[in-house]
Parts: sequence; structure tokens; C-alpha cells
Amino acid sequence: MSRRNIVVSIICTLLCCAGVTVIFERYQSWTNQAFDELAAENIKAYSDSQNTEVTARVENVRTTLKTIAEMIQQREEAGEGTEGLEDYLDAVSSNEDIQAKGVRYYRFDALDTSRMEARDLEMIEKLKNGESVVSEIYPSEGEGDADYYYGIAEPIYVDGEAAGFIRGLINGFSLLNSSQTGFMRNDTESFLICEDGTNAFMENLEEEPNRNWNVLDILKETGGNADEVEELKENIAKKTQKVMVMESEEGPVYVSYSFLPYNDWIILNVFHSKEMNKYVLTLEDNGKKMTALLIGLAAVTVLLVVGIVYHSNKEHRFERKRTALLTNFSDMILCEYDRNKDVLRCSSNISKVLAVEQTEIPDFKQFIADSGLVHPQDHPVLENMLRRHLKEGETEKYEVRLKAKGNAYIWCRLDIVSIGSKRKRLLVIKVTDISGEKKKEMALMQKAQRDTLSGLLNRGAFKEQVSEYIRQSQGGCLFLIDLDNFKDINDRYGHLAGDESIRKVGEVLKACFRARDVIGRYGGDEFFAFVPGRMSRDILDGRAADIIRAVEKITVEEAPDLHFTCSIGIVRCEEGSSFRDCLKHADDAMYEAKSRGKNSWIVQ
Repeated sequence: MSRRNIVVSIICTLLCCAGVTVIFERYQSWTNQAFDELAAENIKAYSDSQNTEVTARVENVRTTLKTIAEMIQQREEAGEGTEGLEDYLDAVSSNEDIQAKGVRYYRFDALDTSRMEARDLEMIEKLKNGESVVSEIYPSEGEGDADYYYGIAEPIYVDGEAAGFIRGLINGFSLLNSSQTGFMRNDTESFLICEDGTNAFMENLEEEPNRNWNVLDILKETGGNADEVEELKENIAKKTQKVMVMESEEGPVYVSYSFLPYNDWIILNVFHSKEMNKYVLTLEDNGKKMTALLIGLAAVTVLLVVGIVYHSNKEHRFERKRTALLTNFSDMILCEYDRNKDVLRCSSNISKVLAVEQTEIPDFKQFIADSGLVHPQDHPVLENMLRRHLKEGETEKYEVRLKAKGNAYIWCRLDIVSIGSKRKRLLVIKVTDISGEKKKEMALMQKAQRDTLSGLLNRGAFKEQVSEYIRQSQGGCLFLIDLDNFKDINDRYGHLAGDESIRKVGEVLKACFRARDVIGRYGGDEFFAFVPGRMSRDILDGRAADIIRAVEKITVEEAPDLHFTCSIGIVRCEEGSSFRDCLKHADDAMYEAKSRGKNSWIVQ
């Protein structure tokens, strides 16, 4: 072999090695980028779920306090006073489901404002103006109680004027609690801060905390990069939610934050995850070993290098190691979809969650059509996902129902990241079970539409549904049902008996009407129901008689000798009528029934 050929071969080999090195570093950059994005999404999902749980706790207490405020308003306007009210509020405070302590009623004319601090006077003014109030966090003033609490207060109106407020206390630690578990939770510090970074509350609060601490500055003092901390401050000031990675002496630190809708509070989570760092270091180490191996093989022969780059099984083993590491990172399923080959490859844990046995699915589009893995109503969503051509690094999210191991459908979120070249464009897919989040979301929506005492629709939800029926030109009949002498029940037997009576009436009305009928509580001792469609006079009379007989059979444990009756006003809601007019006519009919001796009905 001539010297010239040797030199050319050496130059070609070196150029090939350099090219292989650049290509492999670029590919490793793609995989690391995908890893970082998926890790950030998982951490952000943790913070979002924590925010949802905290908000749900606060709103549950606010809903309870609003219900109690309405009851106190009715008592005050009826001149019943506050006798027995403290026992009722003590019972509410001891209810673990409500999560509020020290529920108390305060009248403005009985408050001594001369000894109050400025912040307390400011809250009093907000309540007088009809605003709900969530206070700052304060240590308990009770003896032997080392906890910290914040207050929620709702104004109470009497005859149209603010007369007082109802207040409940919630343990401050509930603002940072989360039901999520795992190694990520164990390595997490949670802080409650204000927008300027000053400490409002934190999990590991000392006996005498310094509320002037600036948590963001402490991050800088404990080894954080000053520029990264400044970027974090700017993101918080702009209310831009973003997972940030900061370097420290022990490795990367992941910082996530979410904004609460109260007092400009921010939940700041700092993840010191040694497990996460171990996975990142393993990926980097494997990348270095693979690069060195490819360069060594390329030095032997250019053709062998090309064969290794494009056909080596070691690259595929590296890919499987990467997928296995990401699978162990958290409780999720990772998939990779090859658009050109229509092949889906998944991590080994897919068969533990979904009704799929194999980890590699050829002819994936046909498999979706035949297997029933995707809920029929969500097929268009998945087809759109596979049809779209995302740019490199572009991400998207989808929510679909997938068939679980027991053949029941569960809600899952698909986080998509596009990687690779145009010729080999791959979709990295993270599948996360969000059925728990969906269930909580539906429960919160349903709770917001329900009267907490009777379990029926509240006034607003009832009006919305009935108005929709009327707008659709279906028409129907509106029943307005009022308990006779309900005030006497509260006066003679107390409000617990009155509350039990309301619950029993709600159960009776559910039994008297069909599932498609709309039933709600108007307020106090008044209920209403709407039956869609046309009904003859005989059927209306029969339905009203059934309601009266069912109400007469109600018994209350606190008042066994109590006899219940009701008066009913009924009106037909014709096409073009408004809910307000129908309700007025039904109210007139109901009062006419009362004037004729009660325990009867009038059809207008």
C-alpha cells in the first residue's frame, strides 16, 4: 500500500471518527433534552397537583362557611338570636371532613377595634364591604398549642347590611401538604413565600421563625448560581411558571413553584433528588463509553465504523437502558413511536397498567382500530396526534381514555416530545394516569353545583339547567314546594332537627321525581323541581299528591312527634317564557295554596 493511500486512509478515518463523534454528541444532546423535558413535566405535575389539593381544601372550608353564613342570616332576619349557635359551631369545628377549627360568629357592633392591629382592621373593612378574607399565617394563641393557623372569613348580611362574619381556622401546614408519595417527595423542601421571596411559612418551621427571611436569597447563599436565582425572581415577578435547574455542590437542584389565588402566596418546592442525579450521571457515563467505543472501532476501518453507527446492537441496548432509567425515574409509562415504520415501543411496565401484553407493537394504527385500547370517543384525538408533524423538540399534550388492566377505561395524559431527523422522526411519549385528578376535578365541579345540606342542586345550577330546557323549546312544569311552619320546627326542636328535616325532604323529592327531572333547593325551607315535556292536569295532580303524601311520612329522630306538611305551587313553562316569570307564577300559586289552608297544591 502506497504512502499516499495510507495518508488518505488515515485522514478519512480521522474525519470519519470526528464525524461520528459530532453525530453521537448531537444525538446524546437530543436524548438528554428529552430527558430534561420529561423530568421537568413530571416535577411541574407534582407542583400543580399540590396546588390543586391546597386550593380544594381552602374552597371546601369557604363553601361550608358560606352555607353557615346563610343559615345565620336567616336566623338573624327572623329574630331568632344566637341561642344554641355555639354548640352547632363547635360541632362543625370538630368535623374532620371540614378541616376548620374555631368556627365562630362575630358581630361588627360587638368588636373592640381599638385594640386591633392595622392588618386586622383592614380585614374588618374588607368584610364590611362584602369581600371574603383569607388571613396571613399566625401562631396559635392557645396554651399548649404550637401549631400555626390562618383564618378564612365570610361576611354575613342582615336585611341587606353587613352585620358580622363567620370565621374558621385552618392549620398552616395544610398549605404545603400533598398526598403524593415517592422518592421525589422524600427529597423535597416546600416553602410558602410572598412574591418578593420573603418567607410566609415553610414545612420545617422553627419555634420562632424569622418572617423576614428571603427564601430566594437563601438559595443563592447555599451555593446557588446568582444569575439563576435572579432569573427565578424575574419569572416569579412575571408570574411565569417554569421548572428551573440550579447547580449546587451536591448536584442539580430542581426548583418548581405555583401561584395560589390567596394573598399572592406562592408554593416553592426545592427538589434535592439524589436518585434523579444518579440517572443523569448514568446517562452521561454511558454516552462517554459509547462514544469511546465507536471512535476505537472507527480507527480500525471506516466501513466498520459506518456499520457500527447505523447497525450496531449496542446503540439499541443504550436506547433500552435510557428507557429503563426513565421508567424507574417515576411511576409512568414511556413509549417511542417510529412514524416511518408505524411501530410503538414501550417500557416494560406498560402491561402492569394498561390492557397491553407486548412492549413492541407493529402496525400501531391498525392495532388502535382493532384492540379497543383507546376509548371510541377519543379515536379522533389520537389520530390527530399521529397525523401531526412536529418539529424537533416541539411538545404537545393530549388527554385520552385508555383501557386499563381490568378492561375499565382510565384517563391518561400523553406528553409528546419530537426528536430525531426528518428521515427518522421519533415521538417520545410519556403516559401518565390522571384518573385521580379527573375524579377530583369532577367532584369539585359537582360540589360547587350542590346544596351542601340537602344534596340537591343549588339555586344557580337549577336555574341554569331549567333555562337551558326552556331555551331548547322543550318546555315543562315547574313545582315550587314550601314546608309549612318550618320556623316552628327550628324554634321547638333546634336547628339540628331543622337540618335533618331539610335532608329528609331532599331524599323524598329524589324519590318522587325521575332521574331526568331537575330538582333543587331554592333556600331555607323552599324547594323546586322541573319536569321537562308536557303533562296533563291529571298527571300534575297525581304528582303533587304523591309529594304531599311522601312529605307527611317523614320522621325525624330529634322530633318523633313532628308532623310534616307542605304547600305546592305548579306552573307550566311554555316556549318563549323566562325562568324568572315561571318562578314568580309558581310562587304566587304556592302562596295561594298556603292561604287556602296549607298542605295542598295549586296549578296555575
